[in-house]
Amino acid sequence: MIKEIISHVNYLSSFLGFLFGFTLLFRKKNLSIVLLSVFFILVSYFRLLGFSLINFHALPPAAAKVFSVTSAVVIPFNMILPCLIFFYSSSVIGRITGFRPAHLLHLLPFFVFLIIPFFIDFHGKTGSSTPVNPEEAFKIFFTSQFMTVWVVVIITSGLVYTIVSIFHVYKFNRVMKNNFSNINRIKSHWLNIFLISMLANYITRNTGFWTHLAGLTDLNFFITASILGDFSIDFIVFSAVFITFYQPLSFYDLKIADSGGTEPLEEKTNAEKYKAKYEKLTIRDEDINRHLKTLLEYMEREKPFLSNTLTLKDLSDKTGIPAHHLSLIINSKLNRNFYNFINSYRVQYARELIMNRDKQIDSKNLLYIAMESGFNSKTTFNVFFKKHTGLTPSQFRETLTNIPDDSVSL
Repeated sequence: MIKEIISHVNYLSSFLGFLFGFTLLFRKKNLSIVLLSVFFILVSYFRLLGFSLINFHALPPAAAKVFSVTSAVVIPFNMILPCLIFFYSSSVIGRITGFRPAHLLHLLPFFVFLIIPFFIDFHGKTGSSTPVNPEEAFKIFFTSQFMTVWVVVIITSGLVYTIVSIFHVYKFNRVMKNNFSNINRIKSHWLNIFLISMLANYITRNTGFWTHLAGLTDLNFFITASILGDFSIDFIVFSAVFITFYQPLSFYDLKIADSGGTEPLEEKTNAEKYKAKYEKLTIRDEDINRHLKTLLEYMEREKPFLSNTLTLKDLSDKTGIPAHHLSLIINSKLNRNFYNFINSYRVQYARELIMNRDKQIDSKNLLYIAMESGFNSKTTFNVFFKKHTGLTPSQFRETLTNIPDDSVSL
């Protein structure tokens, strides 16, 4: 019963992956969309191929012939998956905006394994000079020594590429929080789900494969590890479908940070290039105190945080404080990054609006208050409000009155 449920879930996930991949191709196209759609299409096909291998003899003759004829050529495309993970995450965070000739080096294993099937002596394996039918060639290929090498390259490169991608995204998020006051959490969360799930997939597969190869575990453990890896892929597919219904445009925009669209995303990550330089800068104590006083006075007087597109550069231009000095002061003197610094002011402003018992203010719902305070989503508003007050906005408002709260609950 459990085996049948797992099988049905895997088949459903593969079907949805196919459908989702092809759907993306017919939407607004950019580099990240194309890469993600190719990933879903390929990974769905490979999973169906894997399920068919397990039940090869149970397949109808026509289906068995299709898989046997195409698998020896299509299987090397599995080498592309680790590269797709890396290129997709890099395109989302703006590390790459197009392909260059140097990127072809990442595809070298794919080209090598693409030609390997043509050098396998299928006739010698069968001891016959007669042509080998597709089913026999299929079995020979999967029992050859090249398959072991193929599995090693796939799972090892997948783990390495995924870890490198996670590291790049981590660095990117640090840059974003030092430069932007609002970050699109839907897109950021999706990328985290995608990478962490792929990491879990490759860790389980590596564990199962290497322990079995070393003779520490039996074949059942290897199969179980592969099944757990499939669950990670299922989670990615179902999460993508859910996010598509929850916020359809999430996959169709490269930007994770809401910057107002005035600067290309890739240029903002250049802040990393100057990080070491900024850390070496020294500012006189009197200049630090003067800039800090200017900053705090400006924040109280002009309330720039009410703009949900406020960036570090914007605040630098408005206060006259150089951006690198401004970032240094916020981080070293106030012990916060720019993201947390701005949102702390927004929370305080929202608290004042909620506490104001004026009829005009009282008629506003909490979502309106969130937008008016500079937040760009109710989720971010809720997270920061609870972080600073220990209560959600709804709970905080209820503590101020015995009158039932008829506003929107966040």
